[in-house]
Amino acid sequence: MALRILFLKEIIVRFSSAKLIISLLLFTKINFAQNHTLEKFPGWNVTYQIPAGWRVQQTLGRTHTLSAGAPNQLIFVAPGMYTNVNEVQNDVTLFLQSQNTAGNLTEQPAAVKFGVYNGVAATLSLQNQQMGLFSGKVMALFTPHGTGVIIMAVAPAAQFSPIVNLAESLAASVRAQAPQMNQQAVAMLAGSWIYYAGRNSSSIANSGYSSSSYEETVRFDGRGNFQWNSSSHVSVDSRVTEGGYSIGASNFGGDQDAGTYTVIGNSLILKGSKGQLVTDFMLQGGKLVAGGKTYLRQ
Repeated sequence: MALRILFLKEIIVRFSSAKLIISLLLFTKINFAQNHTLEKFPGWNVTYQIPAGWRVQQTLGRTHTLSAGAPNQLIFVAPGMYTNVNEVQNDVTLFLQSQNTAGNLTEQPAAVKFGVYNGVAATLSLQNQQMGLFSGKVMALFTPHGTGVIIMAVAPAAQFSPIVNLAESLAASVRAQAPQMNQQAVAMLAGSWIYYAGRNSSSIANSGYSSSSYEETVRFDGRGNFQWNSSSHVSVDSRVTEGGYSIGASNFGGDQDAGTYTVIGNSLILKGSKGQLVTDFMLQGGKLVAGGKTYLRQ
């Protein structure tokens, strides 16, 4: 009888130990998954779940590029100050231009619900400089905090549907809180900044020349207001030496805007009468690098 009781106790102890090991393994697995699938955008206070088998291949500014290792199959994720379709369209257009890719709508934007947020979705036909043809799905959701998230799935037509399903699942996992404005960066931008680009060239045998210049000036007051203006000049002079005459032409242009600005994370957001511009930026002493341009402090 005693031997039987000891045997039962040993079974209970082993069973309890097994349960403990299994519980620890499950706990570890859950935390491992959470640590590796939950991604966030600092400052924007936006999180999302990465699909199983995918990872963040590259982070460029506020854009995450996700990949599972297969060529030409990517998912892009980026937060922004989006409240309507036009603001989304402007950012998507700028992004495609930065990738040297042309896109055409094959499906008009339609209202869609992504998890707890309302949004829009549209399908694109894409072509890059290497003449590669791809399908793209753009999804944009809007949060109640004046922010939004764009998700773009890109793949060859044959692999497109599975990638879209993953991107839709990702969109449904997005959660957002109010963004954190970087007031210190807003104040540090105070002052006037100038960008200048110019070029001069001569034709064959110095029989003519052309010149062009472009200048931008932006003024930040350090409290959230900005003024911007630009000017351009193009001049062409075609001289014919034997005939003794020349033909010249000049053109001047300019533009201006004003509005408000703020900083979230590494993004500078300007809202003026011409719309919204969201660009990654960096301050380097007396230089402001934004939108692919370098501005010098005046």
